[in-house]
Amino acid sequence: MRFDTSSATPKLTFRAVRPLSVEELAESKAQGDSADALAAVTQTVQQVDGDAPKASPFIEPVAAKPTAKAEAVDEPVKRAVKKTESKDVASVLDAWADDSDE
Repeated sequence: MRFDTSSATPKLTFRAVRPLSVEELAESKAQGDSADALAAVTQTVQQVDGDAPKASPFIEPVAAKPTAKAEAVDEPVKRAVKKTESKDVASVLDAWADDSDE
């Protein structure tokens, strides 16, 4: 394991050196299922320190919305598609040129 010193941000890299032995594999599985391992990946720093979460000065707390029946919403309506006659690019550009002379 090493730090990548060419990275703009701190980056820890790992490289396999050798496969685990049968005994090491059994030990790693046992350690992975332990209460300490579970606590390491589920607890926050605040929980470990016993601190209450602090309110952010940048985000206002959101009040809980009262639970009410959902309002009826009209179903969306498909719009009619306007059919336009196909024109070539030259005729469209000519029409724009004619409009700008006015």
